[in-house]
Amino acid sequence: MDAIDRAAKSDHMKIPFKAKILELNKARVAFKRYGLAPGITASRRLVAYVSDFLRHGQGFFWIRIRQTVAR
Repeated sequence: MDAIDRAAKSDHMKIPFKAKILELNKARVAFKRYGLAPGITASRRLVAYVSDFLRHGQGFFWIRIRQTVAR
């Protein structure tokens, strides 16, 4: 994600909710490597992060896909 953000020419091209996605990835890795499942409160928070990312990121990624296909 850092490489994508560095390549972005402006703030609106950077990945939305980067800190939340990184936290989600840490929880994913902890479960994958060590079998550590997040508690119920953390699980709800992580689900909300994913929901926010998908809701707001949909336009972000769709625009990039259309720009790539149009070239």
